[in-house]
Amino acid sequence: MESNTPLLQPQEYGTDSNTPLLQSQEYGTDSNTPLLQSQEYGTDSNTPLLQSQEVVEGQSDEPTESLSKRKEVFLFTVILGSQFVSSTIDTFLFPFFSKEATRKGLNQSEVGLVFSSFEVSRFLCSLLVGKLIASLPLRTWCLIGSAVTAISCVSFGLASYGPNAMFLPMCMTLRMTAGAGSSALTVAGTTMLLKVSSFKVGTVTGLAEMIIGASYASGPMIGSAIYMFQKKSQRRISFNS
Repeated sequence: MESNTPLLQPQEYGTDSNTPLLQSQEYGTDSNTPLLQSQEYGTDSNTPLLQSQEVVEGQSDEPTESLSKRKEVFLFTVILGSQFVSSTIDTFLFPFFSKEATRKGLNQSEVGLVFSSFEVSRFLCSLLVGKLIASLPLRTWCLIGSAVTAISCVSFGLASYGPNAMFLPMCMTLRMTAGAGSSALTVAGTTMLLKVSSFKVGTVTGLAEMIIGASYASGPMIGSAIYMFQKKSQRRISFNS
């Protein structure tokens, strides 16, 4: 051993005599990368380990299982069919309501208010449902919207048996209630399809808009058919009696 070389020098230095042992412990495999820094970072040296853990934990909330093709088609059929029926309620009154409302003492301006009340309610309630949709499951929103729309539609048919003075308030109230239920069903149903469907967003949105357009086109035809059937049934009943 050379007398000019201290005894503790080999212990203080690593394999390379020019690199102190403490410094080599602080550094990882790459001498230019501190060991503490390498522990804070993941596989990619540019991605912090804490950040990578947060990303993994955030991805755990997303659904891990996707619906089968059969269940997905069934879900599309049920939700889009419900939206078709709820949107048809808006237009099936057009062929006959003006005539029946005139007999109850309503003028054309009041008839227009009854027609527009449905869409005004949809416009206002869609914003409210979109904000509150996270408070309840989507399935619950769909059930509530379907139930409210169905009850309002049946009650609207019974409004003609009420007094003439209350006909306009009842019609507007029931139409606005039906519009609220239709908006809840449309917003929740579209959100559910976008969330669980394997189709692209453009495909789901296009199908929803297609169903709404088909309901507006076929609503007056369905309303006319039901009205004519009801009139023929009344004539047969009155003729037999």
